[in-house]
Amino acid sequence: MPPTPSPSELPSELPSELPSEQPAGPPSAPRSVQRVAVRAVSPTGELLSAHWLQHGVRPQDMVAVRPGQTRVLREVGSQVVELERLGLRVHELALDFEVGDPDHPLGPELYHRPPPDDLIDHLDDRPDPPDRRTAVKVQRTGAYAVVVDGANVLLTRLARTAVWTLPGGGVDFGEHPQDAVRREVHEETGLTLTDVRLLEVDSDHWTGRAPYGRLEDFHAVRILYAASAPAGAQLTVVEVGGSTDAVAWMPIAGLDSLELGGTVRLAEPYLPGAPRLQRFT
Repeated sequence: MPPTPSPSELPSELPSELPSEQPAGPPSAPRSVQRVAVRAVSPTGELLSAHWLQHGVRPQDMVAVRPGQTRVLREVGSQVVELERLGLRVHELALDFEVGDPDHPLGPELYHRPPPDDLIDHLDDRPDPPDRRTAVKVQRTGAYAVVVDGANVLLTRLARTAVWTLPGGGVDFGEHPQDAVRREVHEETGLTLTDVRLLEVDSDHWTGRAPYGRLEDFHAVRILYAASAPAGAQLTVVEVGGSTDAVAWMPIAGLDSLELGGTVRLAEPYLPGAPRLQRFT
């Protein structure tokens, strides 16, 4: 992955909408924010563009390509940047897409502006609107596992909706997505993953009420990993009172008879013999 500037290389000037001085009194704890960066790199590793993921936009759609050129997710990075003078801790999740084609070499001239030296300088951290009737923008990144055993795929059931989905869940602050998928799968299935491999990323976008009632303009960013699990291991939901109430190996050929979450539909190309799947949520 191309190097990312260290905190010492961050811009010295502050954004105009944030205070440059701390108020008098005891210092407050820094606020933590998580953001997704989408970066285009050449086959030789040259950084071609870098932008924060726009709300509601599919990550791959932020990477420009010419006709006939390839665009492949190569790596996912994770780092925490401390911005003491702003009272922020930023967890940057970087999605690196390799762009190029042997017959049409890609150069930085494809991109209409050069990549910023540091994305932190372009961080939009304005507060959400307080009006309950206004949908609050929420962008949440999750990591999910595609675990196939013969003709079956590992699925978990959401306790609140009874929808079947891939095991996995939200990436905690400071956590690498690959560590997140290992943790989440163990909590939801009792299994310890092996041979974890990056597959792809995509996203979904909708507006609705959160379980606690807030109206949210929700942007779900989903990173898929392929993985293996020990043969014959017992399945059990480890986390008590969590979002999952059941886990099972489900026949791939019969998935169209289940109410499925969007992650299963996203994984369809990696499920051998899967029927065309309809996404219920």
